Amino acid sequence: MCLKEMRRKCDRLVRGLELPVPFDAYTLCEQVGAARGREILVIPVPMAAGTLHGVTLMHENRDVIVYQPHTTPVHQQHIILHELAHLLLGHDPKDLLRTLFPDLSPELVAGHLRTTFKDRVEYEAEYVATRILEKAHRGQDPPPPPEHRLLSRLERTLGRRPR
Repeated sequence: MCLKEMRRKCDRLVRGLELPVPFDAYTLCEQVGAARGREILVIPVPMAAGTLHGVTLMHENRDVIVYQPHTTPVHQQHIILHELAHLLLGHDPKDLLRTLFPDLSPELVAGHLRTTFKDRVEYEAEYVATRILEKAHRGQDPPPPPEHRLLSRLERTLGRRPR
């Protein structure tokens, strides 16, 4: 598949997504999980600097997206969406494992590690993640920082007027 065809396929996928308003990657993962009939858990896990930023683990009845929490909120959101894109695109981690480690039993590994954009699968996931963010924030102000959302929620809970 040429680059132009791949982008068309990915753009169709993104156009078909109903994004939550206001946009939130966690909520989108919940929606996609419900639509697929497979729960998607999103879990922050600190990772060593210079290694992974995210990984998708596929279990029998649910998928788990693990992401690096020690980065900016915008980067965290992009990592989550990149991993979600692998699920939306139907990328099978076992295919990559068979290619990288032909002698390794697939049962030994629940997920796979992706660290570069060298192959088509990574490019597709990166492209879809970027297009989701573009669609989500088209014509909108950037989302408030997490600290502001927490403060607003606390003020509402305590009966104070939000700022």
